[in-house]
Amino acid sequence: MHKDTVNNIISSSKTDTIITFSVDGHIKFWKKVFNLVDFGKNLKAHNGLITGAALSEHQDLLCTVGLDRTLKIFDVLNCDLRVSLRLNFVPSGC
Repeated sequence: MHKDTVNNIISSSKTDTIITFSVDGHIKFWKKVFNLVDFGKNLKAHNGLITGAALSEHQDLLCTVGLDRTLKIFDVLNCDLRVSLRLNFVPSGC
């Protein structure tokens, strides 16, 4: 369901969530339901390529960084943005 190429996928076994990232900066949250995957939410997270993504230790927070020089932290359970920070450099990873 992404409009552009998917370049990264992260799965959280603790929250039963799959998170997909496309090269146009979109993030999609998918919930595992029984043997199926149900679409949760689409977010335009970054203006351009997402260069890094990582889950927290408890898998309830997602950190992303991108070519737009921003760092964003998302609540995985609610699929919502919690923090957005502008950086003075282009990060390559979280």
